[in-house]
Amino acid sequence: MSRSPSPKSTPDRRIQKTRRALQDALLTLIVERRYDKITVQDILDRANVGRSTFYAHYRDKDDLLLGDFAGAMQHMFAEVCDDATGEVGAGAFSILPFLKHAQAHLHLYRALLGTEGIEIVKQGLQEALYAKFQQDIAHHFPTVSLDVTAQEMTLHYLTGAALACITWWLDADMPCPPEVLDAMLQKRNCGCLADSWPG
Repeated sequence: MSRSPSPKSTPDRRIQKTRRALQDALLTLIVERRYDKITVQDILDRANVGRSTFYAHYRDKDDLLLGDFAGAMQHMFAEVCDDATGEVGAGAFSILPFLKHAQAHLHLYRALLGTEGIEIVKQGLQEALYAKFQQDIAHHFPTVSLDVTAQEMTLHYLTGAALACITWWLDADMPCPPEVLDAMLQKRNCGCLADSWPG
């Protein structure tokens, strides 16, 4: 005997479906035109969703964008696996899952993070890189001793360089595979940290 869905589960599924429709509509529009040219009404028309429904879930299009992209980005970084050998420097600063995801969705990521990309998304990525690289330094380079100012300067240097390389890579239609870019970033970042080793 089949059971009817609980009163709570049906609305939850409807909410998820509506949010996904709005997110998909925005990301599709981003590939087609500049973000600053997209209006909330454009999103509503593409998603076939009413204005009151939109504002029941999001404050504005920035809120919609960051809610979707930030979640996907966090998921990508959560999948980054450190090298199991425990060797100092092994696997540090790898963002390969993120780069592979960008490769699979080139047009979207170029619209988000390329030279003509969206500043709030770039800022979100830079913050995620900062947090990850901070963890990598603590885990893979425990002998590195930096005061607060030096550590913050180093982290901003590493994340800024990584973001610039990602932007170049996307704008240039990915002239090298994700594995090659990831290896180059790891090598240069580890080299930067090596200069800070004692002795």
